[in-house]
Amino acid sequence: MPNNHTNNYQSKSGVNSIGPYQYDVYISYSSKDSDWVKKDLLPRLEASNIEVFDIKDYVGGNRAQAIEAGVKSSRKALIILSKSYISEGDEWDEYEVALFQYIDPVGRDRRIIPLLREECDVPPRISHLVEVDFSDPNEIDQSWRLLINALKPNIADIFEAHSLDSVIAKLKIDFSKPMTKPNVNTVIRTVKSIVEDLNDYPLAQLVAKEYRAKVEDYGDIPKLALLDVWYAHALMYTGDTAKAREILERITNDVEKKPPSESDDDYATWCEAIGRTHNHIGYMHWVDFGSLERAGEEFIAAIGYFLRSKIGLVSEIATAYDNFGRVCSQLGYSTYAEIIIDNGRQLRVKDEARLPLSLDSMAVAYLDAGQPNRALNFSKEALFLFQEYYKKTKQGSRRIGLALLTQGRALRRLGSLDYTSEINQTKSFKENLDLLEKAEDVLVAAKDKFELAQEKLRLFQVCNELACVAREQAKIFKNMGKDDESHQLTENVEEHIRESLQYLVDNISTADLESNRDEKIEMYIKNIFICLATVRSEDEWKYRLYILDSCEDLARAWFLTGGHLSRIENLIETALSNIPQKYDIKDPNFSKASIETYTEEYWQQIGKLYALWGEMYFKSDRHKAIENYVLATAYFGLFRKRNEKTGQHIFPAFKPELASHRALVIKIYNDLKFLSREDLNVLREKDLASFEKENPQFSTTWYQDFKDILELACLVNDS
Repeated sequence: MPNNHTNNYQSKSGVNSIGPYQYDVYISYSSKDSDWVKKDLLPRLEASNIEVFDIKDYVGGNRAQAIEAGVKSSRKALIILSKSYISEGDEWDEYEVALFQYIDPVGRDRRIIPLLREECDVPPRISHLVEVDFSDPNEIDQSWRLLINALKPNIADIFEAHSLDSVIAKLKIDFSKPMTKPNVNTVIRTVKSIVEDLNDYPLAQLVAKEYRAKVEDYGDIPKLALLDVWYAHALMYTGDTAKAREILERITNDVEKKPPSESDDDYATWCEAIGRTHNHIGYMHWVDFGSLERAGEEFIAAIGYFLRSKIGLVSEIATAYDNFGRVCSQLGYSTYAEIIIDNGRQLRVKDEARLPLSLDSMAVAYLDAGQPNRALNFSKEALFLFQEYYKKTKQGSRRIGLALLTQGRALRRLGSLDYTSEINQTKSFKENLDLLEKAEDVLVAAKDKFELAQEKLRLFQVCNELACVAREQAKIFKNMGKDDESHQLTENVEEHIRESLQYLVDNISTADLESNRDEKIEMYIKNIFICLATVRSEDEWKYRLYILDSCEDLARAWFLTGGHLSRIENLIETALSNIPQKYDIKDPNFSKASIETYTEEYWQQIGKLYALWGEMYFKSDRHKAIENYVLATAYFGLFRKRNEKTGQHIFPAFKPELASHRALVIKIYNDLKFLSREDLNVLREKDLASFEKENPQFSTTWYQDFKDILELACLVNDS
């Protein structure tokens, strides 16, 4: 006779839940299967925060009423089909299934899930339903994933017809009654759903903060840590990096160092919490601090913890693969990035909600590798799948924004004159402008999505990308001889940069700095740098990095459309003067030890500024141009020298091929190859020798690229 639903981990009585169902699942099974249910099934469900109806709460009561209460209060019924269930079942089995079939007669709502534990004759009354097959030991891991995914509630299950206000209202329980305290699993699941499906990060913070203290007396450290991780996740996406980092570091210090036994019921939850912690710390090092290799180390640690959980955290592993692959692509390891991201994609093949995330990551990797055509194809596929999923579920609006941003970047790159020249492609100005117009439309749509999610960092990125589109349009009109249109578009670049910087200013809580349209943008940027003195050091770091990026975009727009030389010089000087001393390669105190501070993205931004300065001065002051080109190649060279020393454990047998670095090398070579042999000799024997003497702190290997390019130009000249 099936003995239903036992759970020794915590009492479910009196739990107040969100949505129409109090429990996730009602389990019907044979007494001969009880050991498997208790030792294998229930721990897996518990680790995945799936709540099981417990008939023990009704001991001494009417059994029919208990079964009816369980069926009505559970979203799903899980029927463990085995030979003993079929041969020894009684009227109570029939009653359970009949109740669910009465509620969902044709299986439209998928409320009955048959689990085929071993080959047996499936009862005719449920033979039309698709079962989860546990009878094949070779497919057992996939079966666990399918089962967990089928039982986990989605946002529609949790919130169903409720408005956000009523969701919050349902969480406000009368705590004067001890039996009505909220369940920690319910709070975790709620915060996770608000973050992942609604993308309402302020609401997620409100719920997590409100109920953290009220579930603390459960004393379940791993679950509380997991709740804290989701709270930190929501904080990160609204720009409160400092608070998120404080929470995550507390977890690594207090929880990670005290792992439960692998046989403990909470071990899998602990692994998930610590894995997510490392994944979020890696994300901060990547996005906020520009510490790319350090981020890669954190993502690898996250993958290790997810694998140790042994409960099939497939989505989490795929996310960490995505993040790690993106970091690899930014460091120039394009081949390795493609392999890593594809590992995540394969894990998500049957996950229609997250498969497009891997496709979007692949698109971004191809952009970093300088392959916008392939990037466009992947971003289109990702966008289509995101939109189809949103049509069915009304979930994932923000993810549509991610694919739109990537597609806009790819279209902008395809429409740029530099790319057309780089691949020796003949394209009319109209074709370029058409691509750029499409990029603008797509990016405006992306901006709308991120405004709904109140995601300031993404809004900064979109506005910066819109500035780059306007810059490319201005350059084309300049080449067409349409100076008025070019001038107007250059002003558009300034407006987009101003708007993007305002999103950063909005995150600087101690600053009261509004952009005045009558004020020159250079002064606005100077004022923002001044405001950074009021910000915590870790936040100041990322804001400074973002502003350097904006300065380079704006200065290049002015340069490409001609004129503005004094403004360009002032802007670059402002940017470079705000580089912290320890990152300034020209400083006599700069040493190889500074390389260990994990500042790859900072080096890249500084290198781009020096490269633009070299390009600007090449015709008017060659000595100054060469000095800046050497500095640019030195900053980019730090990538490779550092990775040769410390990166081989992360990037074995791969060489970095940074697209921005490749573009710099091509630009320097194109400048040098037209010089006379006499001028080249002066560069090599006088200018370069003088530079090395004035900067003894430099390792010549840092700017070996410049020396190699110079030698190549000499060879070409001789031939």
